[in-house]
Amino acid sequence: MFSQVLLMQLAIAAGVAVLATGLFLAPLSKQLDQEAMNRALAIAQTTAQQPQIVKEIQNTPPTVDGPVQREAERIRKATKAEYVVVMDWRGMRWSHTTPSEIGRFVSTSPGQPLAGQEVKEIDKGTLGRSARGKVPLRDTDGTVVGAVSVGIKYDSVRAQLISAIPGLLAYAGARSRSAPWRPG
Repeated sequence: MFSQVLLMQLAIAAGVAVLATGLFLAPLSKQLDQEAMNRALAIAQTTAQQPQIVKEIQNTPPTVDGPVQREAERIRKATKAEYVVVMDWRGMRWSHTTPSEIGRFVSTSPGQPLAGQEVKEIDKGTLGRSARGKVPLRDTDGTVVGAVSVGIKYDSVRAQLISAIPGLLAYAGARSRSAPWRPG
């Protein structure tokens, strides 16, 4: 009889722990996604503010060792972004973490940033799934001359969420055990 009661209490505690973890994970997942997209957008906005990038896109061809590629890579490394892609008004890459992609057209639609809109999304491109921020690249007159797309590796966002699960389970288990048992 005692073992049956103990097993029942353990089953209830486990159920409460799983339920509580599930209730925490949904909003945490959305929050991590939003944070990653906001970070990508902020990096893209900052990159697009660099006047030398606009100047170089207007006056030089896209090259593997060109100034746009060097600046984009400097920003990518400094911010630990997955990629910083600068493209011209046609959607041709001037920078990429894979140099052979420079001079090729982007793999996802550049329509919104080239139309002057900012974009935050989770999407898949040549480097896999990523949280992205895309912004228009404007000259001094405000004319859109290209766009900047920045990605934060999506797996790193999911890894943060998965690493939080043991702590959430432990918390939920501790909370369910702290509730006083009342005979029915």
